[in-house]
Amino acid sequence: SAFSSVDVNVLIGKPQNIKLTNISKNEIGISWDKVDKAKGYIIYRCETSDGKYKEHKKLGGNETSYVDKDVKEGQRYYYKLKTLAEKDKYDSDITDIMYITAKLPAPQISKTQNDENGFAKLSWKKVDGAEKYVVYRSRSEDGVYIAISDVRGTEFTDFSADRSGEYFYKVVAFASNEKATSSFSGIASVNVNSAYADNDRIETVKVIERQREKFFDEENPFITRTGFINIAI
Repeated sequence: SAFSSVDVNVLIGKPQNIKLTNISKNEIGISWDKVDKAKGYIIYRCETSDGKYKEHKKLGGNETSYVDKDVKEGQRYYYKLKTLAEKDKYDSDITDIMYITAKLPAPQISKTQNDENGFAKLSWKKVDGAEKYVVYRSRSEDGVYIAISDVRGTEFTDFSADRSGEYFYKVVAFASNEKATSSFSGIASVNVNSAYADNDRIETVKVIERQREKFFDEENPFITRTGFINIAI
């Protein structure tokens, strides 16, 4: 008996398990799982979620990763992908939007000093695109650095460094509302001698810190192990 051929209109599968990663401040990595029988893939990119997406890169069927080197520090990029079939009419649907903020520039610590009570105080230049900064501290330059506080300004006074000696600090910038970060700043050190502040002053700083946290109305992603956010009083 004779059989007529039927063209079953089944689209090829969309890329799955897409991952976006910050490789460096000028490179974003994109990877996905290989789609069976794929002829190729198209990556679309835009700098706003609801803007016009343009074809950014076309890749072969055996490629499952791409490094986007046309990237600006601190800029958020939105991506969508599509799988290409042997026949255009069977190309996949376009994936949902995914986004990532390119790595921020590292903060530059511009000044270190002792405040009027002898505590270590440091300040740094504002990083465009950063909402907050995390301060890390160590007792030796090559030692282990521990996150001691997150700061919403560009100054920090370390009230917990009250033992005499040298303290070493690094700072990392965090982008607004997500986990995009910068690299560590350079190391800065402050020598502390006989630091002291009365409890009233420290409590005032803590109260203002709580008020500011309430104003921002968001959970603090870092547990402050020691120290307080420095706020001008």
